[in-house]
Amino acid sequence: DAQDGEVKAMTEACASPASPNDQVLACTRLIETRLLQGKALAQALYQRGLGYAALGEYQIALRDFDQALKFAPEATDARFNRGAAFSKLGKWDQALSDFDALLVAVPNDPNTLYARAWVHSQRGEDDAAIADLDQVLAQAPDDVEALVDRGGLNIRAGRYAAAVKDSMFVDLGGLRA
Repeated sequence: DAQDGEVKAMTEACASPASPNDQVLACTRLIETRLLQGKALAQALYQRGLGYAALGEYQIALRDFDQALKFAPEATDARFNRGAAFSKLGKWDQALSDFDALLVAVPNDPNTLYARAWVHSQRGEDDAAIADLDQVLAQAPDDVEALVDRGGLNIRAGRYAAAVKDSMFVDLGGLRA
């Protein structure tokens, strides 16, 4: 059927765009067909939200992530990216709420822990941020970003010995810091 072929082409373009603008356009066309329901509609809204986020249009991305979560409340990717969009807008409480909910659904996820640590650090909650980074480093002891960020937070908190300890584990192209 020609309509099925067109919907399939729009779905593919929505999911694998050449650019964020192309993604937004393809997803919008797909959503406007009104042929999608449930999880399929949630996926198209989520993908369009990703396009908007890539364009720096976080407020619009939030709208799509919210809608996606209405149709698929279990969609962890939509929740993570909504939390990231809230973070980009400085809406720390909402971002923290999404990341906390994600860690209930997917405990100890390093990406979510790292994102939550960043939110805590922006709120001035250094101990909470360090605790999240400790959990990241328990899973990946050589995570340079987590070591550097934890070291920076320890400096900000006046814990210089802990910061020096972190820097000793940072590998700088074969050299130890």
